[in-house]
Amino acid sequence: MRRATPQLGALRNAALAIVFCREHDPENWWRLGACRACWASMIFRKLVLLFGIVASAWAARAAAEDWPQFRGPTGQGHSGETGLPVRWTATEGVAWSAAIPGRGWSSPVVKGGRVWLTTALDGGKSLRAICRDTADGSAIHDVEVFQSENPGSIHSKNSHASPTPVLEDDRAYVHFGAHGTACVDAAGKVVWRAEQRYAHRHGPAGSPVLYRDLLILSCDGTDVQYVVETNESLGKYGGRRVE
Repeated sequence: MRRATPQLGALRNAALAIVFCREHDPENWWRLGACRACWASMIFRKLVLLFGIVASAWAARAAAEDWPQFRGPTGQGHSGETGLPVRWTATEGVAWSAAIPGRGWSSPVVKGGRVWLTTALDGGKSLRAICRDTADGSAIHDVEVFQSENPGSIHSKNSHASPTPVLEDDRAYVHFGAHGTACVDAAGKVVWRAEQRYAHRHGPAGSPVLYRDLLILSCDGTDVQYVVETNESLGKYGGRRVE
């Protein structure tokens, strides 16, 4: 790609000045810079463009502070944050810590100053959604979403709460594989629950994904394998595709 030179830039500005001045000063349009209004207009437009670029960059920076789903905002594991710690100890690189009861391999997700994650208590009999304040780790919600007397066996290296939640606006969508999927609002109330019956054998794994008004789930069982879409507002399942 050929790069623009300062001479080309000057010619471009001169051409713009001729066009503008011909409109505002027909008698002296051939004298570059004869119309101060046009030069002022060009400077103003450049300042507006610069402000727009800076504002866009700042908006992108602000949006990057949230981590609303598995592998981040774009699903690629990339963050726009800078100045993050690269080394952790019990006291170094840690703003706060909080013990989470139970067992769960789900990744924490962050939005609006809140961090959500899931956990399983009593060997998977109690499946819960946990919400804490990102500022100090204080507890906001601890909601039992599903309860089962016989959750079944899973792989020794897995947990009953491995899928990562996904956040949107004031709602958290939590998924526990064949145990069920649920929507929890900002007040900690379960808005809806839904279940898909399949044998996940080694336990739940795949995390849900939001696309427009659909919550998409991967149901990878030893008996059946399919992808299902769920209406995010109602929790009603739509069509399924066998893989």
